Amino acid sequence: MRIFRDTQHVISGSGRARAHGRVGAGVVLLVGVCMAWLALVGVAAAATYKAGGYQFDVGAPPAWVAVAAPAATTTAGDGKDAIWRNLLWDRQIDRRHGGHVEYIDYIYQPLTAAVLADASKFQIGFLPDFQSLTIHRVEVLRDGQWSSRLKPEAITLARRETQFESDMATGEVTALLVLDDIRVGDVVRISYTIAGANPVLDGLEADSMSFGSRHPVQRQQLRIWFDHGQAVSIRRDPRIPAERIEDGPAGKRVTLSEDDVPAVSTAGAYPAWFVPAARVVIAPKREWKDIVAWARDLYPAPAPLPDDLLQRVAQWMQSPDPQVRTIHALEAVQDEVRYFGVEIGQNSHRPREPAEVWRRREGDCKDKARLLVTLLARMGISAEPALVSTLGGRWVPDQPPSASPFNHVIVRAHIGGQVVWLDPTRSSQRGTLAAHAVSDLGYALPLANGVDAPVPVTRGEGAIAHWQIDERYIPDADGHRVRMQITTDASGTAAESLRRRLAETDRTTLQNRYRDFYGKRFKNLSVAAPLIIHDDPASNHVTVTESYDLTDPWVSFNGGVRGLDTEADQIEQVTRQPDGQGNRYPVAIGYPIEITQRIALELPQGWNWDGTTMSKSVTAPGMDYSLVAGRKGSEVSFVHSYRSTAPWIDGEQTAHYAEALRQVGDLVSRRFLVDRGSDSTRGDRLHSLVKDLLDGDAATSNDGKGH
Repeated sequence: MRIFRDTQHVISGSGRARAHGRVGAGVVLLVGVCMAWLALVGVAAAATYKAGGYQFDVGAPPAWVAVAAPAATTTAGDGKDAIWRNLLWDRQIDRRHGGHVEYIDYIYQPLTAAVLADASKFQIGFLPDFQSLTIHRVEVLRDGQWSSRLKPEAITLARRETQFESDMATGEVTALLVLDDIRVGDVVRISYTIAGANPVLDGLEADSMSFGSRHPVQRQQLRIWFDHGQAVSIRRDPRIPAERIEDGPAGKRVTLSEDDVPAVSTAGAYPAWFVPAARVVIAPKREWKDIVAWARDLYPAPAPLPDDLLQRVAQWMQSPDPQVRTIHALEAVQDEVRYFGVEIGQNSHRPREPAEVWRRREGDCKDKARLLVTLLARMGISAEPALVSTLGGRWVPDQPPSASPFNHVIVRAHIGGQVVWLDPTRSSQRGTLAAHAVSDLGYALPLANGVDAPVPVTRGEGAIAHWQIDERYIPDADGHRVRMQITTDASGTAAESLRRRLAETDRTTLQNRYRDFYGKRFKNLSVAAPLIIHDDPASNHVTVTESYDLTDPWVSFNGGVRGLDTEADQIEQVTRQPDGQGNRYPVAIGYPIEITQRIALELPQGWNWDGTTMSKSVTAPGMDYSLVAGRKGSEVSFVHSYRSTAPWIDGEQTAHYAEALRQVGDLVSRRFLVDRGSDSTRGDRLHSLVKDLLDGDAATSNDGKGH
């Protein structure tokens, strides 16, 4: 499902721009904006140009576009190391009379040679099925003189499916502008208009803009025209200056502008719903029930299903348990209908007939949701599609009611008095119905009678990713060879992800990847036995067993003491330091995850463990970790346990969280210290070992690892 959110225009990196229908509810950061009063060269005469089977126009800006008042020329926020300056980002939108026309004016200045390549090219994306592109100006200011660089005949138009790798075809066409002879200090101005909106949305989209980006901006403006008297809903971050609203005979005009917008950090391990720049969302005033009514019309009663599918339904109906029937239908849609979305025109929101989706064995989220709802209805199970956002839709209820927040469709089913959320686009789910979990989607808008607000999407125990790893080292009598055996048991959503990975990778490739992973730790490693994979769909457990032979994997110390290095790698992967810690923004955490990794060494007869029993724990916002080291009989073990306790932490907790991760990093890498000999000489060996460590001998140091 593709939601054309507000025909937002995105500048990514330095000087690259792309106009496109927004997907989802997150806000894409702009590279900067600022308004300056600049002399303009003449606009090219109106004309239409064709290239690559598509066309664009060249002409003057629309008559309703207002020239902004001059702003004080400033370089606020520009440091000596600045590489890019943004002088203008002006968006003006006309929503009057049911239309949607958007004018963009962008002025920027490259300040170093390193960014000239970016400054010399500009991309504008649009959807020609219902949008048209008009380019107004492509100009360069050098030595106080403006010159036109608009060469319409040199502009390339091509269909560039930027989301094709995500199994989506949107019909987007990109106009590529390449500017010759751009130099450091040149000021580049590009302005254009994209007219048209997807008619299937029926004007129910919202417009939004983020104020701020990774470069400071001199002035940024958003101005939207509505019909006279139109009630408007505005959700504005308080960091943005208050809007100005003017309502006159020509219509209602809402304007937001800001000068000297500071740079914001655009890199970090943020939750999906978080954008560091301040954001405003504006839409015509409406209610959520209006969105429900619009969307329900897109899901009419289906045409008859094909005979082969009806036969499957008859088989599923033999089970008296509605949960079992639901599982059969859900897994058929998930695994037998591949995900692919043709999101062009009406197809962006209107699902295809379930019979067609089944015959073609392909469809996107809305197609699969409609098919699943149809199958459940045939089996007497009530269900309806539900609109959600994959970008952490906890904020959806706080938005002006519109179609824009949603970019995904799931299913809400009603079974035995219980509400069950199902995602037909997931795959490889097995086990009970509770194990068929949905993602952390926040809120949904079910397309059912009486729904007048988004409702929470609940997740059951099946949403937890459980990992149980047993890593065992078995030396021969003299320790020259060590058998390493690793058994990984995945359940919950961990089983789902591991099952999918196994299905996508052939056995030889998978074996080689696993071997190479451990080969980075042990230089003399060979595969002792092929992978053993066991999948128990009923319990939703997937188990993988690996076996390797290690040759002399020990670190040697004086006195006959030797060490074997280990690492709780599964925990290490989820406890790495996140990016962007210094900006005090929220940090996303993989959630919910539970990992137990037990690493054991079997001591041959006559061997001694030179370590000590220990128990340590690290607790911080968002996570709990513990380590227990000890010996039982002839086995020595390190037991590492990790549990995430929240999907994210707020900015005030990042320092505490980072310190906890550092402590975990010190504990996940451990070393078994052992020797061969009697207990009577153990004290001498330990004394020798301590002396080696204090002397700092590189060949015998413990590299900061515990015993």
